[in-house]
Amino acid sequence: TFLDVALLGEVFDDDRQRHSNLPPPVLPRLSEPLAGRHATLRVSAFPFNTLLWTFYTQRALEYMVVPSMLPAKEQRLLKTNFFKHLMPKLYAAYPDHNMTLSVSAMTLPHLTMGLGNITLGAHINLSFAVQTTPTAGGLGAGNATKSVFAFSLWSPFDAAVQLSAAADPLSGDARLAAKLDEVDVKLRAGQSEFGVLGPLVIALLSGPLNFVVNEVVRPLANLVLERGIDLPTFSQQAEGMNVSIALVNPVLELREDYAMIGVDARMRLAPARLYGF
Repeated sequence: TFLDVALLGEVFDDDRQRHSNLPPPVLPRLSEPLAGRHATLRVSAFPFNTLLWTFYTQRALEYMVVPSMLPAKEQRLLKTNFFKHLMPKLYAAYPDHNMTLSVSAMTLPHLTMGLGNITLGAHINLSFAVQTTPTAGGLGAGNATKSVFAFSLWSPFDAAVQLSAAADPLSGDARLAAKLDEVDVKLRAGQSEFGVLGPLVIALLSGPLNFVVNEVVRPLANLVLERGIDLPTFSQQAEGMNVSIALVNPVLELREDYAMIGVDARMRLAPARLYGF
């Protein structure tokens, strides 16, 4: 984790109080809500994109959907019977089998900040696999249920992101949170082990897969995003006392290429022994 702090400093003659009078660099103009706060933070997309890079490289941006996660009427999507006429070879090889759907990022997600809006872009992969069952009466680990790849589809992913700043309900500290808006899944053919993924297959899967991505996978991602992260709290022990500074009362504004977060500082001074020192 990196914290980038920009400081505007000037060197001048302290004895004679002479200044250079050189023009300082232009800083963002603060609106009235921001100007009324003790401090203003400027946050670019960089820390968010490095976070996405970390998740992507660790394969953490992948969600497995099984039939039980879907409403009863949608569970048919993850049965080979659903593909009896769409993909006859799949049904012939594995009649009446359960399937799983893996939804994952196939390209590195990238966050873009604009005036009043934030967009998350990537390509997502939707991979179907058949769950095979052990042979009747079979024993041993070799007879465990196995997953057999069936076919995959992919789609561009462009979603609006709602970024918010609020006070933690318990501590009052400033917290950043986010939420993904609805996604329009536009399917493209991927790979298949059981026939060609033609326009009819893609058209018939478009509605169900839009439902799965928006009503099953997106809420799982939003559980993490809406939990949010706390802005830093500073604490230091000195002369037997503990000094802590928390950032509270956040105000958020989205600018071109960055977000401005105005906060107040709450300082507390207490004997160090109260903090276990």
